[in-house]
Amino acid sequence: ARRPHYHVHFTPTSASWINQVERWFGLLTERAIRRGVHCSVGELERDIRAFIEATNADPKPFRWVKSADAILASVKRFCLRALEAEPETTPLQRTSDAGHYDSGFERSVIIDALSTDKGELSKLIAVARAVPESIVNRIGPAPKAGRRRWLALAEQMKRPLVAKEVEEAVMEEAFASLDSDARFVRVAALAAPQNRHASVSASWAGQGGRATAQISRKGTGVTLAIERDPSFGDYVASRLDELYAAFLAEDRSRTPCESERGNAANGKD
Repeated sequence: ARRPHYHVHFTPTSASWINQVERWFGLLTERAIRRGVHCSVGELERDIRAFIEATNADPKPFRWVKSADAILASVKRFCLRALEAEPETTPLQRTSDAGHYDSGFERSVIIDALSTDKGELSKLIAVARAVPESIVNRIGPAPKAGRRRWLALAEQMKRPLVAKEVEEAVMEEAFASLDSDARFVRVAALAAPQNRHASVSASWAGQGGRATAQISRKGTGVTLAIERDPSFGDYVASRLDELYAAFLAEDRSRTPCESERGNAANGKD
């Protein structure tokens, strides 16, 4: 793609200012001009001119005409114009913008660009860092999901087990068929603490009460605790292969509607 023409105005007067303009040109040139390698204004000017000549068919003369503060102010105005071009900014877009700017701009510039404050900016960047870009892209903009819900998801995604389950869920074919807001709801529900710790319990008593059992469901696991008659527990354990084969045979014979009703009764999605 054709590179745009840049009109840059900067007046170098000290080493610290050289460092600032190096950083700014590094962003514009995709790191072709590196930060911290120029010992003088002359060296920096030489590399800038070389880049301009290499990327423009008809390069204009390069000269310094404005201060570093003016350059940074122009960056702020550019960011603001970019955001004003899309007034319906969703929480996800603001998070993505914060993550993008965080890699190349000072916090004060990002705050001005996103029209936010230091506290909210920290939260937006936390979401951008905690939720992998691959998951964000699979979820989509989710316009109905507010900033607080994204923050809650980011907090849960810090746990490796949660992150792994979410990464697997977003790759499912059924997940892709949902709209963006529904995909966010699905991920948020999967990561929610109450869903991960909720348990359902039931009791069973055999004929005559000789054997009893407690059945508890927690997350995706089921625990069967047989009491009073340990030999019955041994009996069940020795026939797990038979029981599972019978379960598979019965499950295959059920209709889709019956399967859905069975899953709902057992607390499955």
